[in-house]
Amino acid sequence: AQGIDPSTFNTRENAADVYFVAETLGYKQFNYYGVSYGTLLGQYVIAQADKHKAKLRSVILDGVVRPDIDFNLAAGHSTSYALRNLFHACAQDQQCSQTYPNLEQKFLAIIDSLNQEPLPITLTIPSSKKAIVTQLDGNAFIAGILVYLYRPYSGETSRGSSLPKFIEAASHGNFDWITESLSGSLEDEDAKEMYNTVLCARIRSIQVTPAQSLPPSYPQLLAFGAREAESVSNACEVLKVELKPPFAYENRHVPTLVLKGAYDPVT
Repeated sequence: AQGIDPSTFNTRENAADVYFVAETLGYKQFNYYGVSYGTLLGQYVIAQADKHKAKLRSVILDGVVRPDIDFNLAAGHSTSYALRNLFHACAQDQQCSQTYPNLEQKFLAIIDSLNQEPLPITLTIPSSKKAIVTQLDGNAFIAGILVYLYRPYSGETSRGSSLPKFIEAASHGNFDWITESLSGSLEDEDAKEMYNTVLCARIRSIQVTPAQSLPPSYPQLLAFGAREAESVSNACEVLKVELKPPFAYENRHVPTLVLKGAYDPVT
């Protein structure tokens, strides 16, 4: 109604904008560095390398979002991968393994217990300080630990305390620590509809399932990924953006460095 066409917001257009900016600033060549969505965008930038005046010299993709997979649906797989790395690292460390034994079993037992009997929990919207009473089930618990997975051993700060310590505390019924990350997620700071239009336009690019291409998920985490994917699918039904052709690498000759964090629960 305001003259905004959601179909114009997609990764193909965003990649073309990268070249437009470089050319407008007078760069004959440039290096591209992308993180998270920036890695998906970077692959589209590579695909357009022969279609613009500015030349793409090199690319760094840090935490790669695959162009042929629904990363929301894959959340159970990618998060399980990160958690297995965490549990293995703790088991191999003498101090961690002695202080927090059987961490994997305790983690899975927590999810099972919360799914069977969710706990009441009070969250606070950071900007308004408004309190919200809700329930902590297994999916909410998983969502609450994601922020800590990025830095699982980052010292005794409010957001950086050891994740093994938090899981151990939860196994004894202490969930006070999780309210901070879950409360933070209530803050509406993202351009949510642009996020959805970008994903909706790419539906034809989804060629493989998470189970076909990624390490197995813990059974307890499968519903977590499915819920996120359903949320996007529901938005696509409303937005009805123009679907773009399947992604294809039309140019494979750009030197590219690919990085993957062992504890990255998303990419």
